[in-house]
Amino acid sequence: MLWAFTPVFLVANLVSFQPDPFDNVKMPVYRFLAVRILVAALLVTFWRGHGPVVRVLIGGMVATMPLSGILVNVEQARGLDRYRWATTEEIALAAELRAVTPPGSVFVVGLRHDHPIPMLSGRPVVMSFPGWIWTRGLDAATREADIRAIYALGPETPAPLARYDAAYVVVGPDEINGFGADTAAWRARYPVVIESGIYLVLDVR
Repeated sequence: MLWAFTPVFLVANLVSFQPDPFDNVKMPVYRFLAVRILVAALLVTFWRGHGPVVRVLIGGMVATMPLSGILVNVEQARGLDRYRWATTEEIALAAELRAVTPPGSVFVVGLRHDHPIPMLSGRPVVMSFPGWIWTRGLDAATREADIRAIYALGPETPAPLARYDAAYVVVGPDEINGFGADTAAWRARYPVVIESGIYLVLDVR
């Protein structure tokens, strides 16, 4: 079985199958899984063929294997080592958005990797985190430039909105900090569909 996965391991160390070479680590994982099965079989053989001392050593070694995961969960249960994905306000925003906007409506949002609209709303966006775009071999630069043109709210804004068939634009902290979006200017030009604390959702159809 190990030999069956060895060619994959060798080729993955010589050829990059992804635009980002780091993503190649997915390929050697298959050989790693095969090695784990063989190591488990070896431990069983030692367990059956040796006395209490070896068995205690094997038992202790196996018992320590899940400790890193257990310790992380203990820390999180104590309220430590936690990373917040979304605030209560962002969760409520996504729920309201699902209730008042048609499925399939295209949104223009900022480029944060955990932006609440692409993460929680189930609605398509013009573009999300650029790092997930170029690694698929797609052109992120053009879309990012178009998004910047949209948030500039100048004479060129309607063209990219029409090109991507965008129905709604979100103006929140990421759009203000990342693109300099002017909340007052957006309010003056387009109707506000949802206003949730620091977020505005505007209808640009």
